[in-house]
Amino acid sequence: MTPYELYQTYRNLSVDLHDGRTIYGLDIHKYRNNSNSGGISGTGAGHAAYEKLKAKVAKAGKKEKLGGYVLDETDEEGASACLMFRKIERVRVFPDLWRVFVGKGSPEEIRQALRLAVFFKLVASDKGALQSYCDDNIGLDCSGFAGNLYGGEWVEKGADYFRDHGTEVRKLEDIRANDAICWVDTNHIVVIDRVYPANKCLTKGDPVLQSMAAESTGAQMLPNGPNNGILHRILLPSDAPSAVQNLAAEGHSNTSGGFLVTKDQGPAHSMTFRVMYAAVLGIS
Repeated sequence: MTPYELYQTYRNLSVDLHDGRTIYGLDIHKYRNNSNSGGISGTGAGHAAYEKLKAKVAKAGKKEKLGGYVLDETDEEGASACLMFRKIERVRVFPDLWRVFVGKGSPEEIRQALRLAVFFKLVASDKGALQSYCDDNIGLDCSGFAGNLYGGEWVEKGADYFRDHGTEVRKLEDIRANDAICWVDTNHIVVIDRVYPANKCLTKGDPVLQSMAAESTGAQMLPNGPNNGILHRILLPSDAPSAVQNLAAEGHSNTSGGFLVTKDQGPAHSMTFRVMYAAVLGIS
């Protein structure tokens, strides 16, 4: 799956419910960081929702020896119910279910959490109620998005782990799709979706490199404005011409990492540019 495909999956999520219906078009778009208990990007409400859901699963499910629970979700009163074929679901309340409410959930883990929340009547089964539940309790932080793209050892890790354990790309021309940009001066990670060389840049006058990137960022969580934390946007690594042209001429990054430029959207969607010191990592 490409970064853009994962972005689209979160922003247009479908959920199969226990009664056989499918809810389409749920938008997982909030930035949620477990380091923040409150505020617009906090996970305080998510923790409370998780505890309620965990208690329901523990009460109704049969505990397995190796951890987790087995639930029978058969809709015995439904018109299309077939009692010969039970709907059985296995649930690991930790870490799988927990990740959903602390900014680390995969699309499939979010689907399961929503299905269970409906099954236990913690939320109504219509699209509007489910979207409100998502907006109040569920989202991603930057490394949550990256970790679910790369999988394996990267799941649940923070941005600093990517920065410290990835392999640095030393030349601008070696940057490829699926590489990650890890900020040196703060904990943030962006995943590159596409790379455009100088003669194919999307914005005129950019002589070095552009890329489309996917990320989840708290910078877009504005109390009285847009709050789509999960983005797919253009990155312009050469908006600071002298610094980046020198970097390109040298053919490698300096000791602090490569110069990269990101667009920073303010409350009025005004575009400004800022130079970030970052290490570009190739994650395999």
